[in-house]
Amino acid sequence: MKKGIAWLLAVVLLIGLLPLWAFAEGGEPEGDGTKQTPYQIADADDLMAFAQSVSEGQTDACAELINNIDLTGRDWTPIKAPSKQYYEGTFDGRGYTVTIDVTVDENWDSSNQVGLFDDMKNATVKNIRMAGKVTVTQDYYDVNLCYGTVAATMNRKNTIENCSSTVEFSIGAGSTGVGGIVGYVLGRSRRGAFISGVMGVLLADLITAIVVWAGGVSQPLTLGGAGIFDTAVISGIIAVLLAEIIGETLERAARANGVAPNPARVHMPRKERDK
Repeated sequence: MKKGIAWLLAVVLLIGLLPLWAFAEGGEPEGDGTKQTPYQIADADDLMAFAQSVSEGQTDACAELINNIDLTGRDWTPIKAPSKQYYEGTFDGRGYTVTIDVTVDENWDSSNQVGLFDDMKNATVKNIRMAGKVTVTQDYYDVNLCYGTVAATMNRKNTIENCSSTVEFSIGAGSTGVGGIVGYVLGRSRRGAFISGVMGVLLADLITAIVVWAGGVSQPLTLGGAGIFDTAVISGIIAVLLAEIIGETLERAARANGVAPNPARVHMPRKERDK
């Protein structure tokens, strides 16, 4: 009887240790993904498991590296939230290096961008060193494909802090939207739109005044037509509204089609200034 109980306890103990073995093999990072207890990324399997959890809906998952990660030979796609969502968590590289080795050719899935992350909003990525290479074959061309290292594309209000890259790009003239850290920034500049609207009205008034004075007509100059209020407030607000409406419409249309906005048709600033 005692021997049977001893065997039973041994089996229970072994079963209890199985999760620990699974963690040791990778693919199931420790932690629960909160800011207080972020996932601990120890190897490539852990990073791919984290990417899968984000793609399945855990868009605010937090993680930190506890080792250098080598993705060479892996079928890597960026860490990305489900369609019409964004990654919004915190990822701390803690000074470790992530090495990528990506080749884009005719077999590449055009719905995937190139980078560690893609499509972020209100996220924080910090203290990561990127290394490796990105190669595009000579016969491949996709103007909508964006290439980055830390992030392929990102939306507004993100923080990328203390990150660096030595990734070598070999893409020739086959693509647009390439950046050493971020390939493409989706967003509008409200401050830039406001200033442009105000300065546009001022410039138009100055040109009109110069033309009138050159014609020998003596006429006082009135800024903004209706005065300074017209210039500083109405024109600026209209410019911001137009930037928001047009920009949001283009981004929503692009997201509905599952691709990034076409850089050949829409200019997006490299550095986002939201306000």
